[in-house]
Amino acid sequence: MGYGIEPTGRRGEWELAGYTRDQIMEFSKRRQDIEQELQRRGLSGAAAAQNVAHSTRLRKDHRDETELKAEWCERAAAIGLDFGKLGAPQRPRPKIAERPVRARAAVVYSAAHNTERDAVMDRRALETIALHQGMGAIAISDVRRAVVERKQGGELIEVTVKRHPNGAYTSPEMVSNATISR
Repeated sequence: MGYGIEPTGRRGEWELAGYTRDQIMEFSKRRQDIEQELQRRGLSGAAAAQNVAHSTRLRKDHRDETELKAEWCERAAAIGLDFGKLGAPQRPRPKIAERPVRARAAVVYSAAHNTERDAVMDRRALETIALHQGMGAIAISDVRRAVVERKQGGELIEVTVKRHPNGAYTSPEMVSNATISR
């Protein structure tokens, strides 16, 4: 949508740029609840946090958008956050012409990454790593177009494998290596 993002994790996690950690945490009530429950139980660590998150999950909040926006505005005002001052998106969207180039580079990276240990790569893994690589600059449609281009160019070969029911690919190098080793 053109807003700046800051990657926060190794698996594609991100937050909007331009907000303080306190502001972000004010709107992360679920995380606060999990941390309180961890303290109450005397636990720590990622595994414990995940268990607490699952065991304390509440039912879906079915309030309408108007109610939610009113609550968010109240919470923002309470911490002095003025959305009007933040103005327009902080970073221009990548130019349409740049997206295919970035997507192709992301798919090339993903294919190389995915074939480091396996000769066959799951379609979803190929797309996921490509999206992480192009985070904030490309969309899934860009990645899928780049994959089609690479298939048409012979750089990706679609294969059928039972363990990858949603589709899989390999590379000419992997096919060549398999032929040589036979």
